[in-house]
Amino acid sequence: MQVTHTDSILIYLIAESKFIFSEPYFAAKANFINSWFTFRGDQMISFVNMIRVNRLAKSSKLLISTIRRASQWPVFPKGKALFDTPQSESLNTIINLADQKKKMINENFMNVAPSFLDIFRKKLTYTSNALEGNSMTEKQVFTYIDTGVTIGGKPLSDHLDIASHDKAVKFLFSLASKRVELSPEIVKDLHKMACPVTEQNAPGEYKKLSNMTFTTHPVTNEMMVYTYVAPEDVRDEIAELLFWLKENEAKHHAIYLASISHYNFARIHPFPDGNGRVARLLMNLMLLRKGFCPTIIYPEQREEYIRLLNVAKMGDILPFTEFIGNSLLETQNNLIYISSPKKQ
Repeated sequence: MQVTHTDSILIYLIAESKFIFSEPYFAAKANFINSWFTFRGDQMISFVNMIRVNRLAKSSKLLISTIRRASQWPVFPKGKALFDTPQSESLNTIINLADQKKKMINENFMNVAPSFLDIFRKKLTYTSNALEGNSMTEKQVFTYIDTGVTIGGKPLSDHLDIASHDKAVKFLFSLASKRVELSPEIVKDLHKMACPVTEQNAPGEYKKLSNMTFTTHPVTNEMMVYTYVAPEDVRDEIAELLFWLKENEAKHHAIYLASISHYNFARIHPFPDGNGRVARLLMNLMLLRKGFCPTIIYPEQREEYIRLLNVAKMGDILPFTEFIGNSLLETQNNLIYISSPKKQ
């Protein structure tokens, strides 16, 4: 019996994912499970873990369909390390507006900052998890954080994600106020706080297997597989990013620092899971350390957010930097609106 490349991938993934199928089609090909495929074996296992983590497979048939499609997709080129501070008229305008609003907030609204940061803590926890597929609504997240009462009909994993991330945001504010030097230990601590223990995830430990994700080409819109930095290179890549931030924090605007830290952390993807959440925490840490309020990326912005990250992977970080800047302006505007006296 001849087995195609797609069949081999499918068999391996099903075996590693511990899904049980009764279809004779798979049982007949079980002896090919240990074959060597176009993707390395550790990447295959990571591929399965990614499917689990993102809950892309709700049934065996959908899992089969997903893997069959993905096994045909081309591989997106790995993103390069980018530490550019690109210039544009629109970005300069964003930076100037952000500085003006920062001054206005510091002069007029610092007395309401604690209450706003409490609201932000909950909003960031809601949005950051919603971007990753958490099913809780904003109202449900706020209720759960405030009361600790679980939400009926929502899975335990969603509750664990929310509780963990809420602790991570509190830790984030503490880090910003203490002005501690960034280190790999702090990055790992953020991950420990933000991500609960799962079968695929040991919080605070770098990945031991390669990881990948589904994405779309930002120009052609073609479905692709994107692979991240190899496990053996993670420590050096994280060290390079943190060294650049240390050397350049005083030199560059917070919007540049936020964009560069987020992009490069997401490009490295140092952990098996939770990288997006930690990237957004690191982004906000850079803003807070420079005296800005934190910023929020809403789930409604997910498509554009991912597209601009993919544009950056192709070497152009300017659009993503402008996106982060505009998100900051929106958060500043919300803070000013909430804090301003309301006319009767």
